[in-house]
Amino acid sequence: MSSRCPTCLSVLTPQTVQWRSADGTTASAPPRTTSTFLRRVRRLAGLPEDDGIAWADWYAAGNQALCSRGHPLPPKFLTRTTYVIGLVGESGSSKSHYIAALIQSLLEGHLGALQLQVDLEPSTVARFHAEYYMSLFDRHEVIPASRPLKRLNTATGEQETRPPLTVTLTNWETGHAVNLCFFDVAGEQLVDEQSQATWARHLAIADGLMFFVDPAVLRRLPGGSAGDDSGRGQTLHVTESVIATTSTLAHRGRGLSPDDDLAGVAAVVMVAKADLLESRAAFPSGVLEPIDYARETPVTLGARLARESVLIEEFLEGAGGRNLVMSALSKFPGLRFHAVTATGASSKEGRYHSVEPRRCLEPLLSILDQIGLIDLGGQAA
Repeated sequence: MSSRCPTCLSVLTPQTVQWRSADGTTASAPPRTTSTFLRRVRRLAGLPEDDGIAWADWYAAGNQALCSRGHPLPPKFLTRTTYVIGLVGESGSSKSHYIAALIQSLLEGHLGALQLQVDLEPSTVARFHAEYYMSLFDRHEVIPASRPLKRLNTATGEQETRPPLTVTLTNWETGHAVNLCFFDVAGEQLVDEQSQATWARHLAIADGLMFFVDPAVLRRLPGGSAGDDSGRGQTLHVTESVIATTSTLAHRGRGLSPDDDLAGVAAVVMVAKADLLESRAAFPSGVLEPIDYARETPVTLGARLARESVLIEEFLEGAGGRNLVMSALSKFPGLRFHAVTATGASSKEGRYHSVEPRRCLEPLLSILDQIGLIDLGGQAA
């Protein structure tokens, strides 16, 4: 893993970072406050980690750190590992609503049971509030579809990357902190080589991937009317193709051959809008019930998620998604299955009567467990 610019994902090294003063001239790098030896002593003594850099005073003086492409870097970004997490699914599969519900769940402090503190990067705070929280949780409105990852800057003629939503996780006991950068991309942006190069470059270096399955694409739903299979089957094929294309990008980004193992990439498949399936006889009961984290240990939580993963996998296979399941499992070892609802109900005329997310945190826990940032007891799905 490495430190990366949260905007363009370029790798940050002492050689590539630019130090700028308030007047735009080159500034000196921020001074160190403690030696490497003292930082090791703190670690051995079980004290919170300290990167030994006087960031606060340096930034307070009007200085700024920039990546090689000129994007501003938040304090301490250079000394934190950055994990890139991609949200992938067709338009309308609830990606934007899910990330809104996920971040809101994180801010409610549920990870405290795992000794993790959650903070949002400053620019993410404003964006989350304006684009996600106010729309969904305050006004109960449908969030617009995902915008392209890049847009043309008419002034410079260059493609600019839309910045991610960045969350910082800090371990209370060690003080160790990492950044999670969330990007979302519509499956339609992966249909050909040119689109992949333009819109989805970040998927090639993603550490975690969340694939969204819309219930509308499932051809056979035991316990209910299947309806017209033709359109749904075609859309399901698109979902399968998106997973295959993302796998190809991940292999290329790591310099691997198509047959090489992608064990280093954490992945989950999520049945989104799962509240629409609760009335189906074949839909596994209990997988949308809220979890009381105060009553769970990491081991019991891991065992529960592993059991539910098997149930959801079996449900998908029975609903016409067997090829999707087998393809995903063959491409991403350790893949887990989840069911989520970001809103708890369907919208009517662009609004929700109420918004009650359920089970939106657990897919991220599976990603963090696979990456190794938390330990859920080594449970395998």
